[in-house]
Amino acid sequence: TREQAHLLTGHACEERPSATSVSVMRKFENLRSSQERILQVRRKVYSDKWENGETTTGKQQQQQQQQRRELKFMTSAIDDGNANE
Repeated sequence: TREQAHLLTGHACEERPSATSVSVMRKFENLRSSQERILQVRRKVYSDKWENGETTTGKQQQQQQQQRRELKFMTSAIDDGNANE
């Protein structure tokens, strides 16, 4: 028997997967790939929204960038003023 062969040789005899296990494995594979596609789409949608400032963190990021630009402008104007004195 297969068990005896396994005990004698130390490894199980190769057995071909049944048609049902193959179809189950295919279904899992399809499920996994469709879940990955869904995640990719969600990431893309979120990153687009993020760039457009439609998410809360995206809005905060845009505000911070705007504040940095204004701060840079003000400090460069002050530096220019000091250089002119």
